[in-house]
Amino acid sequence: SSGQRISLPAEAYFSAAEQLLREARTIFEELRQVERLVEVNLEMGSLYRDRLDPHLSLGGRPPIRTRAGRSAYSDALTLLDTAEQRATEHNLVQHVLDARVNKARTHYYVGDIAAAKSVLDAIEADATYQHHLIKPERTLPDSADDTLRDRSWIFRHLGTAQWIRGWMALDQFQICVEYHRTQHPADTPADRQARAEAVRNDPKAQTSLREAASVYALGIAYAQLHSPRSRAITTMQNDLYFRFRASNRLELESLQGYLREVNDTYRACALESVPMLLKFLNEFFGLSEPNAEPASAAQPANEGKHDRL
Repeated sequence: SSGQRISLPAEAYFSAAEQLLREARTIFEELRQVERLVEVNLEMGSLYRDRLDPHLSLGGRPPIRTRAGRSAYSDALTLLDTAEQRATEHNLVQHVLDARVNKARTHYYVGDIAAAKSVLDAIEADATYQHHLIKPERTLPDSADDTLRDRSWIFRHLGTAQWIRGWMALDQFQICVEYHRTQHPADTPADRQARAEAVRNDPKAQTSLREAASVYALGIAYAQLHSPRSRAITTMQNDLYFRFRASNRLELESLQGYLREVNDTYRACALESVPMLLKFLNEFFGLSEPNAEPASAAQPANEGKHDRL
């Protein structure tokens, strides 16, 4: 052997994983191990979900237009629905939530934002998770409490749910940015400044950015409640870095201001994620924390402005 690593197409890895999961499902069906069957369906559903990923484009999430994409979408939802149903029947509550969050992510991957939001809204309205929710009017859930600690996985899934909301918010923000780029296409200082001002004064863009600040702060807070060493904390920060690395200073300052608003809104919770993100903006983008109050962004008064986007 030469010791060189052989590079295989992504589809080869998908096919190998699919075959192994099919074999595992056959074994667990023969053994009648319900929980293992639910777990295999979750894994297969997530595999088909991830098969959709190459079809995504930066900015908006277009509907799947290929036969393979439509098939992967249908297979993913069927498997995740089956997993949720069997988990519900056998009171496997952790797997129920896992399936729901993965369904939201699958809908998002194909651009069905309404379906993704509907799933996420249903999760947050479910009485099962109410004691784990972060709410402005009360202190942060006590992750050391025996009742909450025994179900700490809820925090992990709630963090992922907020992260998905963050993707949707920043996708919409990017659509607005690209729209203003078409209105001021020249790469001159005057046009760059005009684009930046247009985005700052765009109600829809600012609503999306405000939403992103809130849900990323909450997503990291949930990850911290699950575990202070959760990999999701770094993953979400990395995601923000790659999404904002090409942003101008006005956009970054707006994000900073909205994070301070989140801090005020959730003052009773004393979120550690907000100062963490403000420090992140300082360290990676050179954005120091000003003493002034956050600049008020345009209110969403002209909702129809970008309906054509």
